[in-house]
Amino acid sequence: EISMQEAVTLYMRTQGLRAWGTAPGVRSGTRRGSATTDVYPCLGGGPNDYIFIMCVTSNQWDALCTAIDRLDLTADPRFGDAASRVANSEELFAEIALWTTQHAKYDAMEILASHGVPCSAVLDTQELFTDPHLTSRGFIKTIEHPTGQYQVMDCPMRLSESPVEHRAAPELGAHTSEVLMADLGLDKATISEYLASGAIRGR
Repeated sequence: EISMQEAVTLYMRTQGLRAWGTAPGVRSGTRRGSATTDVYPCLGGGPNDYIFIMCVTSNQWDALCTAIDRLDLTADPRFGDAASRVANSEELFAEIALWTTQHAKYDAMEILASHGVPCSAVLDTQELFTDPHLTSRGFIKTIEHPTGQYQVMDCPMRLSESPVEHRAAPELGAHTSEVLMADLGLDKATISEYLASGAIRGR
């Protein structure tokens, strides 16, 4: 099983990989594919109070107008077809934003999605780790470490016969004695001497 949301969430960490070491990643903007595909402000007005709406087909456009109770937009000559919507994209953005700014992002997402409109609340990094859907699926794992608890993202590919095991990374020098005994054949007394003299660090 592969979850598209989880795969994309994990992929987001590598945005800009192509330019690493040479230049910053190029901004690609949010209005891509169609005039209605964009990030819209939502109720609250905070830095993360936004919803992403992606309408690329006529059916999705009709569904959007129905969801926001603006069937008049389907008869508006400015938005009569895809080309017209692109030509009047700023006006269209304003019309849709009139609705989104009256709703919290999660509420707007539920309303639009229930009408078949592709959309998503814009989540900050904290919300990704507390998102009800991602957490209920077990995508967010809590790792116990000697220095505290840490949350990590699971592998988006769920393999029934070979699940991915999550283990805490060892502290520096945690296996020094174990490695020296196994690879060099040193005994505990010798290792203790090296540790006491500062020749090696570890446990």
